[in-house]
Amino acid sequence: MSSLAAARADNFYYPKDFNPSQHNTLNQHNKSKGKTKTHGTVRFEMMFNVRCEHCKKAIGKGVRFNSKKKQVDVYLGTKVYEFTMNCHMCGG
Repeated sequence: MSSLAAARADNFYYPKDFNPSQHNTLNQHNKSKGKTKTHGTVRFEMMFNVRCEHCKKAIGKGVRFNSKKKQVDVYLGTKVYEFTMNCHMCGG
């Protein structure tokens, strides 16, 4: 295992542009860079066969998409997310 992989496995990896005098933690550093875990791109796999509403072609189970994740609501303290993705055949 390379030294970089070992450092990441132990959570001791700091990026080259991290400056501890400007940011107290890596979370603050990542927030200033726009990298947050509350929204963003998520790798998503279809759980069952579906049909595209735009081009009417079938999308099979197990096809993977990059989807956009957005928090839309909170129900009894549980966050409710919305996932949006584009058809890989038509872009709809």
